[in-house]
Amino acid sequence: MKEYLMNHPRRPSALFTIMLLLLASCAKDEGRTTSAAPAARASLRVAVNPVPQSALVIIAAERGYFARENLDVTVSRFPTGKLAFDAVLGGAADVATVADVPIMYALMSGQAPAVLATIERSGKSVKLLARKDAAIASPADLRGKKVGTFKGSSGEFFLDALLAKHHVPSAEVAIVHLQPPDLVTAITRKDVAAISIFEPHIHNAATVLGSNALVVEDPSVYTEIFNVATTEKALAARQDAFVSFLRALQRAADDIRRDPNGAQASVARFTQLDPNVLREIWPMFQFTITTDRVLPDLLRREADFAVRSGSLPAPSSEPQFERVLKPEVLSKATATP
Repeated sequence: MKEYLMNHPRRPSALFTIMLLLLASCAKDEGRTTSAAPAARASLRVAVNPVPQSALVIIAAERGYFARENLDVTVSRFPTGKLAFDAVLGGAADVATVADVPIMYALMSGQAPAVLATIERSGKSVKLLARKDAAIASPADLRGKKVGTFKGSSGEFFLDALLAKHHVPSAEVAIVHLQPPDLVTAITRKDVAAISIFEPHIHNAATVLGSNALVVEDPSVYTEIFNVATTEKALAARQDAFVSFLRALQRAADDIRRDPNGAQASVARFTQLDPNVLREIWPMFQFTITTDRVLPDLLRREADFAVRSGSLPAPSSEPQFERVLKPEVLSKATATP
């Protein structure tokens, strides 16, 4: 009997099968290592002064824009911008919403503040409110009167500049320092003849005084520059996170332009301001995200006042006011990918 050899395919041995499985597994692992790993989420602690000027940060947090930029953000509230920025200087926060004056005090005290961007400007946010029944018809009538303000604030600087413009020596005015809410109480109880402070406190006091209120605004002596600021040390260590932070704020700025009513609703919820009050004062604020080249000169003027008034000692050398601006961060945030 003849034996026929048939060309049937042979079954692979068990060892050969195992080798194939191992090779396939290695190929899959190799493919995974070549794909980009998801970027780690950066965390930022944000100190916020709950006022309308902080709108960009408030909106970005409420609408999830920080998360979209791969940031885990923790927001803490502080009653003033100074206290918010003090938290940054002390290491309890990474970035704060803060006006110009606290930045000046930090720089003059040997700190190294770093302004990431200006997020609001206003020539109408800080005002003088006087009682007409105190015989005040203009700032020139403040001579000999008791005027309240918040020490170390833009209100104090505005008052000094306004007095100088109207040729009233500050020594001829009895200036008392109170917390912002207490200023409203003081003028409505007639403890003071006038107050100099930022909104919404002026609006609140004027509402109570009614026709007895004289409100004075003067952008020529002071325009508020409100910012998001950190320190040079934090910026050097976390620049990528701050770039992402500004990208989120840009989204919020776009929202304000497209839907101001929706933006006001977000800000009212966070600040707990009466929506009607917020609607009235909203036009005073110019929301933006920019590098404000006027800021260094304003800081210089404020420093001169602080030294002249005895709030700060004269510096041994000229402070580097221009150094506070960090335009490169915003440039990276707005660059086209």
